[in-house]
Amino acid sequence: MNLAFGTWTVTSLGEKEPELVREVERYRLEIVGLASMHSMGPGTQLLERGWTLFFSGVPHGERCRAGVGLLIAPQLSRHVLEFSPVNKRVVSLSLRAGDRCLTVVSAYGPNGSVEYPTFLETLRGVLEGAPTGDSIVFLGDFNTHVGNDSGTWRGVIGRNGPPDLNSNGVLLLDFCGSDSLSIMNTMFKHKGAHQYTWYQDTLGRRSMIDLVVVSFDLWPHVLDTRVKRGAELSTDHHLVGSWIRLRRRMPDRLGRPKHIVRVCWEHLADPSVRGVFNSDLRESFNQIPREVGDIESEWTMFSSSIVDAAIWSCGCKVSGAGRGANPRTQWWTVEVRDAVKLKKESY
Repeated sequence: MNLAFGTWTVTSLGEKEPELVREVERYRLEIVGLASMHSMGPGTQLLERGWTLFFSGVPHGERCRAGVGLLIAPQLSRHVLEFSPVNKRVVSLSLRAGDRCLTVVSAYGPNGSVEYPTFLETLRGVLEGAPTGDSIVFLGDFNTHVGNDSGTWRGVIGRNGPPDLNSNGVLLLDFCGSDSLSIMNTMFKHKGAHQYTWYQDTLGRRSMIDLVVVSFDLWPHVLDTRVKRGAELSTDHHLVGSWIRLRRRMPDRLGRPKHIVRVCWEHLADPSVRGVFNSDLRESFNQIPREVGDIESEWTMFSSSIVDAAIWSCGCKVSGAGRGANPRTQWWTVEVRDAVKLKKESY
């Protein structure tokens, strides 16, 4: 399956949610990290056509100078496993995509060098708390310059980026190198106009500070990462898009019988289980927006609601996992094995 990620520093979201959804849909993105939202408190907001905004802002009473969020497409909202509003600069969520689980983080780095190590320690805490086996995606405004010294930072950055490097950039590179992360903006060759994410026309200044960072296991599957200059949202930052093609993971042991996990639908014969299922299903249906955009998204949310309610009430079981559990090999018994062994010894 393909996933389209984005990151955008919106410079105060305000009442711009409809424009945000329109621009994101225009470029067919599905998961977008938002920085500098100027929001207060953590929360979840349902937007137009079924889009969901997970956000974390400053505590109530403080001036809204930060705030981060993750905008999730309708077809993926039902696959969100956990939402963690860390603080005003970091928010994360875990979701299932095909046979993978992703931990997606939206980050907004400070400008000053004094606060930057604390910011990176917060990101490291998110990594340490992520479920084992999750692939990692960081999206956000890191407010730093990482350069293009791909020889020194092999695997962390490529050579296709601006040469600018500062002290916070070195800290970020060291963080990525120690935690097996790659900065994808530098991995693809593009014109400068499609690399620089922030601009100030009056002074002729521009830089690449809005970054897409992925774990090493995802790096080979990233198709492209570049600026989309046509997106408009009254901000001095450009929208950055990144496209990833997720392939099925190979089994740990080739030739091993597949584990088939199925829902125990037969438990619905029990009136008590059936009552729990109906209650969960009704609650799930009430959370589905009335307008989700298209029939494909509506079907995805509808079917996911039924399956999730069934898993919660009926439980699951693994079939086909043990020796002899495959119906095509149930004839291979101890008696047959001994007979074959005797035949081989005789001839």
